[in-house]
Amino acid sequence: GSICLLLQIMTLKNLSLDFVADKAVQYSLGSALAATLFNQFSLEPYTTKIMLERYDLENSEGGTNTDRYKELRKQFGKMHGLSSLTNLISLCGTIAYGLILSAKLV
Repeated sequence: GSICLLLQIMTLKNLSLDFVADKAVQYSLGSALAATLFNQFSLEPYTTKIMLERYDLENSEGGTNTDRYKELRKQFGKMHGLSSLTNLISLCGTIAYGLILSAKLV
């Protein structure tokens, strides 16, 4: 995802279309890239760490009945929700770019 968005941004200046200078294009691709990078390098590693710790507790004796497991489940829900939100922001930015591109090409 992030490599594809970065390539789209890098190739914008090579296009001879007049919409490239449009701020909406820059904002849509920029917000999609920022959300993807934030998710990829910040939220996802932390969420995975919580998930693996939860799995370890689930496999231990009485692990799901502990306060630590309940705390991890709550943290995982929050982080997973934030990760889904950043993915949604990235998707919206990419769709906005696609709509702008298709409107200018028609």
